[in-house]
This record gives sequence, structure tokens and C-alpha cells, in this order.
Amino acid sequence: MTDQLDVAKLIRVKAAIDATLAASTVVRAAPGLSSAYLTHRREVTSMLDGSLLEEFDRLYPEAHFSGARVFFEDLQREHGEVVVRMSGMSGWLDGIIQVNQAQRQLRANAQAYAREKVKAERGIGFKDPK
Repeated sequence: MTDQLDVAKLIRVKAAIDATLAASTVVRAAPGLSSAYLTHRREVTSMLDGSLLEEFDRLYPEAHFSGARVFFEDLQREHGEVVVRMSGMSGWLDGIIQVNQAQRQLRANAQAYAREKVKAERGIGFKDPK
């Protein structure tokens, strides 16, 4: 599932999303935040394929935000929508990273177990003839 992913890049993109969210506490940031959502979304989709890409597209569709909001209520609504989407995207990336790490750990444990099993079955060194 996640064997071919560039995990380091996923971690960097997640960190960028988190930093963007941390800096976007004011409603005036809505237009910039909307642009950041689209940029981060494009970056993530460039790394995915198959079922992960389909899942990501379903959860985080490409949105069309108007950069020319006139009313404060519109800015508040857009700001809230983008914050929710980007927070979810960050969590989704965290899940992918955790799954990748768990898969690697399972493989490493299975390989270590197999090596120990072979050692035990073959016997290492001289055995007492008793």
C-alpha cells in the first residue's frame, strides 16, 4: 500500500500544512490559506496513485475559493472551511506515515524472527554430544 511512497516528502508536506495552519489564526488569512490548500493538495496528489489517490480525492477535493470576498461573514466561512480541510489533510498524511512505519516495523520483525528461527534450527557452533 505505502511501500513506494516518499515518506520523507510526506513528512515535509505535513509539516508545511501544520505550519500554515499555525500561522492562519486570523480571518484575513483566508485568501492566502485557500491558495496554500490548493498548493499542498497538488503536492500530495503528485505523490499518490491508485487507491490512495482515489481516497485522497474523495476526502479532499479540489476546491474553488473566491479570492475576492467582500463580506466579513464570507471570509469567516471560507477561513473555517479551509482550516477544517487542511487540518484533516494533515491528519490523513499522519495516518499514511504511521501505516508506512508500522509496515516497515512488521517487515523488520518478521525478518529478525526468520533469522533467529534459522539459527535455532541449524544450530550455531559446536553442540555438546551428550
